[in-house]
Amino acid sequence: MTDLKWALTGRKQISFICAGIRYIAEPQGMFNDPRSRSFVVSCYILEGPGAGAWRDFRYAHLREMNVLRESFAPRQRHLSVVPL
Repeated sequence: MTDLKWALTGRKQISFICAGIRYIAEPQGMFNDPRSRSFVVSCYILEGPGAGAWRDFRYAHLREMNVLRESFAPRQRHLSVVPL
């Protein structure tokens, strides 16, 4: 988890495998999900399924995570609102 914390504070891209799929992403934050009682990493996906969109990953499911040299600027996560 130390590498992930370093990537978050240094705003460095990461690569990892989740469910057998390789991703390159910008980790924007980490939180403890009360429903699953697990740490979740909120990422903007650069390469992999869902590229150009946001996705949350359980930290425990990340494999072969590496911090990359490339930096990034913070992004705003816009939640879509569905009218009632």
